[in-house]
Amino acid sequence: MREEEVIVKKEKRTLFGKLFHLAVVAATIYGVVKTIVAFVRRLTRKVEEDNPWCDKKRYMAIGSEKNLSLSGEKLASAEVYGVGGAIQMDVSGAELSPVTEVSVRVLMSGVILTVPPMVRVQVESKQVASGVVNLVPAYEKEELPLIYVTVNSLMSAVRIQVREE
Repeated sequence: MREEEVIVKKEKRTLFGKLFHLAVVAATIYGVVKTIVAFVRRLTRKVEEDNPWCDKKRYMAIGSEKNLSLSGEKLASAEVYGVGGAIQMDVSGAELSPVTEVSVRVLMSGVILTVPPMVRVQVESKQVASGVVNLVPAYEKEELPLIYVTVNSLMSAVRIQVREE
């Protein structure tokens, strides 16, 4: 038996075929992105839906900016999640518990946490290519409220500052 070589010639696509293929790919990418955005919006609403009724708050910023002022609200703990976002959280007007826990988990984001004067702030951080700056004076008085901040960050910046009068 003798082997024969078969040469298959690839057909060139026409300009219309190339444009049609490009349009299908673009429509697919658009659909996927639209679905992801809708999912993230639903997830954010789900995460934050109980905030008005409880003293344990959760906030999420994905590719967006959030300005949070918790004036007049009771606050025992807060969780802040950010991916490619910017979060400004002002707890200076909140009713703080004797020990308030704030957990910050961010990826490629910036967070500014503003606290009231005359509070103790203790920070524990795990960070990679990130920066955490605590600009709150270190008070020794045990009777002052304590804000315990834990930070897990990757390529992010977290700043803790006192509210300016």
